[in-house]
Amino acid sequence: MLNPTILGYCACSSGVVLGDAGNDTITIGNSYIGYYGAATVSGGGDDDSITISSTDIASYNGSTGVVLGDAGNDTIALSMNSDVGNSGNGTVSGGDGADLISLASGSDIGDNAGSTGQVLGDAGNDTITIDASYVGDGGNATVSGGDDNDSIVLT
Repeated sequence: MLNPTILGYCACSSGVVLGDAGNDTITIGNSYIGYYGAATVSGGGDDDSITISSTDIASYNGSTGVVLGDAGNDTIALSMNSDVGNSGNGTVSGGDGADLISLASGSDIGDNAGSTGQVLGDAGNDTITIDASYVGDGGNATVSGGDDNDSIVLT
């Protein structure tokens, strides 16, 4: 990564990006967020759009990374080798509402040995698409649409 944006990079640090109430757009690229510690990216209430590319979110040994849509009809898209809790615990969750969640191009959620990766639609009619990415590859994986009528596509 050339000249990344860094939020909470050092050991025991944390990084938080919050959209809170309203229809928020969060775009994160070429960044480290809570790399050696913990990180949360949250859209908050309402219909949010979270786009993450070429970014590590709490991706070092034992770290915990969480990406949340929370309430509303949210869109969460990870691409271009974006990692969430890659060597610890990673969760991507749409929360309530009809959410669209996509992982593509080598994006990893809780990928390394002993890690836990979760991709959760939660309540609502959700669509989850995982293409050429890893969830809990070296540990434990959960992909769940949650309640209601969901679509899960793995390619």
